[in-house]
Amino acid sequence: PSKIFHKMEGGPWVRIAFHEKNALEREIVTYDSVQFPPRPIEAEVPHWVKKTQLASQRERIRHRNRQERANRRKKTIANTNTNAKPNSNTKPNNTRKRTQSSSPNKRRTRSNAAQPVK
Repeated sequence: PSKIFHKMEGGPWVRIAFHEKNALEREIVTYDSVQFPPRPIEAEVPHWVKKTQLASQRERIRHRNRQERANRRKKTIANTNTNAKPNSNTKPNNTRKRTQSSSPNKRRTRSNAAQPVK
């Protein structure tokens, strides 16, 4: 964040008017330079720790999602198996009778559909 500018809601960074600043901001503006004390080491978590924590958290979420999908799949398979009733009237899909045309390899086109007799 800028020390001189502040960001308006969805707008550009603009200079804060002196009369709009609070007492601490007006006092800080009068200083030549401002140095804040460093954060204590206990407050700062190393980057590698944050990185591993985020990675393990994401992996836990992925694992939970995979387990939920697997459980839903098992439930639907179990429901379809228990609800399925054998029906003797149904035929398997591969036993349909195929219709045969007069010439299975030759497509009927405009050129060979109606040829004049010589």
